[in-house]
Amino acid sequence: MLFAGSDGRDDIGLGLDDAGNTIVSENPDLFLRKVEESEGSLERLQGALHEAGEILDDLSLLKIEYLGHGLAGDLGTEVERELSKKIRGATSLEALRSVLLWFNEAALDREPSLVGLFARYRMEMRLGLTDAAIDSLQRYVERNHLDTRLMLVLAKLQARADGATALATLDRLRLRDPLNNRFTRRYIHTLIMVGGYEEELKTAINDWRKRVGKGKREQKLLAGVSSPRMTRG
Repeated sequence: MLFAGSDGRDDIGLGLDDAGNTIVSENPDLFLRKVEESEGSLERLQGALHEAGEILDDLSLLKIEYLGHGLAGDLGTEVERELSKKIRGATSLEALRSVLLWFNEAALDREPSLVGLFARYRMEMRLGLTDAAIDSLQRYVERNHLDTRLMLVLAKLQARADGATALATLDRLRLRDPLNNRFTRRYIHTLIMVGGYEEELKTAINDWRKRVGKGKREQKLLAGVSSPRMTRG
């Protein structure tokens, strides 16, 4: 795993001196320490740098990670090609359940690739195994951080069972792209559905109004949102 960053990674303001001048961090190890604290998460690294102080220059971060597809210990392409055939041949839910059991046995000691995890997630959803599907999708997005579409799907599924976990997933998405209206809209809907996050909801709606404005678009944002039906945590 390799991390790289633009000059903004080191140009961090730590406050003002007595003369009102910005104090710039002179710690050359600050970025490295934050990389270690992030445990490989690009979103957590970005958040940690912002928490350390004011970013004084353009900040761009790059993470290069080898996902290990095809390494010894993985299921490999042969098993997953066979899985694809079995799924196509499953003409009933009972047959699909047998395929899922076969695949889970094959994956007992070996980690599925992204293709295998996604296939298992889809089978579990078709079979109504929501908890298992959430777990499979969670493992998928942990290894494929760039798939924001499926991260958003994960947040929707998580909201049905654990609102706090769903909000954490949405926080990752919003940190990655703060101006994405889809992420903000889903975040607001989830805050309302979960309940108990009044301050966060107020802040999120105010941010939405600043970008989008009031009126019909705000009405559409809040339309069809169910009343709070979960408790916080």
